Amino acid sequence: MSAEVRTAADEGPCIGHADRMEAEVPACERYSITPADAGMLQKVAVTEPGLRHLLLREYAERHGVDALAGLFGEFIGLANRLATNAVEQAELILITEGNMHPHEAEKLNGPSVLGALEGIKLAARADSVERCGGCAFRLGSMANMSATTTIDARGCIPPGSDPFMCHENMDGHGNPTKACAGWAQARKKEHHDR
Repeated sequence: MSAEVRTAADEGPCIGHADRMEAEVPACERYSITPADAGMLQKVAVTEPGLRHLLLREYAERHGVDALAGLFGEFIGLANRLATNAVEQAELILITEGNMHPHEAEKLNGPSVLGALEGIKLAARADSVERCGGCAFRLGSMANMSATTTIDARGCIPPGSDPFMCHENMDGHGNPTKACAGWAQARKKEHHDR
């Protein structure tokens, strides 16, 4: 009995990775990075900030600033796709191993590039010393990297808006019991800066 060997020609036109990505994912999550550039970015990803800067400067000197800008744009697409995949994987685990209904699992409040960038702006408005570890106003916390949470927090800063509540202290029904310390600092700063 011989095994049947099929080639790409037998399957018709071969659809490459970029073509599949074009058809399957939102534009902001598409990327095209060469294997060589991926190798360079791996080195950048595992080094400390000063060395990252040096490696990227060397790349720009070798390939030009336009190539570096293009690579950065592609890296943003990769980061967006990575965040989406992380949330989708967490939802799948909640459904398959946590027995959560899919409609509940899809409400997962995961990290995103947009959320993390908004989180940088939030964290700059408050003093980290007085905030809880999971605070949306603490740089790098999970809540600080979630677009849903950071946008909600930002919307609570203007005077007259509802307070943003701390989710570290909850009552017996799962409701927050006090306002977020980071939010209070941000609102005070907003009022002072006016």
